[in-house]
Amino acid sequence: MELPIYAIVADRPVKAERTPDGGMVLSAFNWETGDFEPDGSYLTRIFTPYDETDFVTQRVFEAKVAKLRAQIHKAARGRELLNTIAYPPRTKRWWKFW
Repeated sequence: MELPIYAIVADRPVKAERTPDGGMVLSAFNWETGDFEPDGSYLTRIFTPYDETDFVTQRVFEAKVAKLRAQIHKAARGRELLNTIAYPPRTKRWWKFW
């Protein structure tokens, strides 16, 4: 079997790579962190026909991952901004002390 394999499974990037000992590790994109984590649950979706699996080149795969990571980063900045607006830092006001 030829590794690595790059796939988009139901909009989630998943990759199968060779390990140093000659085995294989299957990793899936984590929506919260933007990192890849080992996830064997995608094994059947990679190695058996599945409607929602698109096999892509490494270049297309990396572009998809970069786009998703940018969206995660933008969403995190938006949450930070929202928290700043909703919960502004407390400041001491002179009239509280008189």
